[in-house]
Amino acid sequence: MHRYRLYVPPEKITGDTAQLDGDEFHHCVNVLRRTEGTIAVFDGVSREWEATIAGVQKHYATLHLDRLVREEAAPSVRLISCPALTKGRSFDAVIEAATELGAHVIAPVLAARCAGHLRQAHLGARLARWRRVAVAAAKQCGRIALPEIRFPASLQELLPSLASATTLICAAQGNGPPLLRVLEREAAAPAIAVLVGPEADFTPEEAAEAVEAGAHPAGLGATTLRSGTAAIYALSVISAYLASR
Repeated sequence: MHRYRLYVPPEKITGDTAQLDGDEFHHCVNVLRRTEGTIAVFDGVSREWEATIAGVQKHYATLHLDRLVREEAAPSVRLISCPALTKGRSFDAVIEAATELGAHVIAPVLAARCAGHLRQAHLGARLARWRRVAVAAAKQCGRIALPEIRFPASLQELLPSLASATTLICAAQGNGPPLLRVLEREAAAPAIAVLVGPEADFTPEEAAEAVEAGAHPAGLGATTLRSGTAAIYALSVISAYLASR
């Protein structure tokens, strides 16, 4: 695979021609210093091509899609990551790792014990940044399909959308069996969702509500993990489990 990978959304692709603009155009021309030659292009859905830079204008480049290199089928099981939102840019690392580990949906949770300012302004700007982080991670790790990153929602708002998934809740205060054991026993649905609480954990009321909605408590080992570490650990276990089936 060519080491220069660029993302072009499907709406920018017509036949065997693609238009590269925005951040990806800047990265190609000003960072990689590529104004000609061959690159790899993926559409963030299922396809990747070997492409040639056919022309460069002031704000965009025209690419010729020479050869379809890869085409991925839809996943048999969708992986839904539901980590509690953390402050600052620490959540970027969760988005990056979730993309690399194959999450198909990332649904940030505004838990009761999240810092108050996380529920207020600037969530839209953070969502846009997370999507850029996911694109960068996909480019680096070789992934084609980009995860769907949802606007942060409360647990109460999120749970109904997980009704058809095998949902796991990893709470520090819980006494659930090991995550892998729960997966082996319960993971038969077309989607697996994993809820991970904030640094101060889900409240007892939130944990009870999740279980009442059908979530299965699962443990992440004997040590107390940071929220972001717990989210990444849980995804690693689930991703390895799915790959081994």
